[in-house]
Amino acid sequence: MSKEISPEQRKSALQNLLSYPPIVESPVLHHFLEFLGEKALHGEHEHLKEYAIATQVFKKSKNFDPRMDPIVRVHARRLREKVEQYYQRPGHADAVQIEFPKGSYLLNFSRRRSRLRVSESVFRWVSLALLAVLLVQSALWVRALRLQRAASQSRQNLPESPILAPFLNGPSPTVVAFSNDLFLKDRDGNLLRLKPEEKLDLASRMQIKPEDLLASASLRGGGPFYLDADYTGTGDAMCIHLLTRYFAQRGKTLNFFSASLFNLQELRDRNVIFLGSPRENIILSKMNVALDMQFVRRNNPANRPFLAIENLKPRVGEQRLYEARLTPATGEPEEVYALISYLPGLVADSHILILAGESTAGTQCACEYAVDGAVKRELPAAWYTSGLPPLYQILLKTSVRDFGPIHTQYVTHHVGTQPDLATSTFPKP
Repeated sequence: MSKEISPEQRKSALQNLLSYPPIVESPVLHHFLEFLGEKALHGEHEHLKEYAIATQVFKKSKNFDPRMDPIVRVHARRLREKVEQYYQRPGHADAVQIEFPKGSYLLNFSRRRSRLRVSESVFRWVSLALLAVLLVQSALWVRALRLQRAASQSRQNLPESPILAPFLNGPSPTVVAFSNDLFLKDRDGNLLRLKPEEKLDLASRMQIKPEDLLASASLRGGGPFYLDADYTGTGDAMCIHLLTRYFAQRGKTLNFFSASLFNLQELRDRNVIFLGSPRENIILSKMNVALDMQFVRRNNPANRPFLAIENLKPRVGEQRLYEARLTPATGEPEEVYALISYLPGLVADSHILILAGESTAGTQCACEYAVDGAVKRELPAAWYTSGLPPLYQILLKTSVRDFGPIHTQYVTHHVGTQPDLATSTFPKP
């Protein structure tokens, strides 16, 4: 049989990959793959430079600078992940496979390796070698089993947080989506905020001139500007550390995504822990869920935009609005509020948790509270005897020093009814 891959086989392999649901549901990735595939099929390698891709696929202007705008590299990383997932799952038996190597935008076509026949003598030699390996593995397995039992006994002594219990004990894997707010970057690397109402997904942001998104029109003369999605808060980084350690100590692993790169398919298939408010997590801002407490944008006494928490259904003794308290001398927050919000996922036995604060210190405080097994003393006993409610929110308050939480207090909690996530509208990156 010839090892040469025909043009028809190459086209078929490309079509299989383009039909993969996680790629179909992302118009940007689908268009990107079509472009790379067409260039590979026709041998047009000269058009696979980062600048050419940015201007032809992502509709960037002629003065696009790849040193300032990483949009091509970001989507290339996402596309590589989807290609690898496809050939690990539905496409593992495809006769012709497509490789998207790092450091290149050229797709490679190759045949799947087939099994080789071996002679009887070689088979006997391999059998003896395998027997020796099995004996060694058996000894290692016995030792590993002893260590596993010891680790299991150690894990049984760890305090378990009721907030994270559904994410540890259910059948669905858990991922963490950390926030990365959008900024404009000038040629000197300075970060400038967008207009408060502008929260764009990756597809929308390519259709608007960056200078039209500036929070202050007086800064227009400092361009050119580039959209930047590389920023995340220190509180989110601390949350990633805390959650990774908590799950690892209990024998579980986590995967991590940038919230701006998260799509509906990934939300549907997994438990998700979101870090940061819906203002920083675009997909959360599209979820049509009625929550008693929500983040709103306000201007603080220093006339700086700041997040506050609005209580839409205040009970006796509760406030209508929970705002950060600022240090008079510097205008920096010395006390902020945070929300822990739980709701069921899009499919059975899946869960969504949102850990968010009015500042990055508030997000960290929500995460520290969630991993603390001692929270049982502040939540209703019925939550542990009859099960957690289908939707709940916990309001926290923390003092801030050096931009980090130092003393967290429980304020109140609200319980909601089963939400209808089927009516939600989600962005497609």
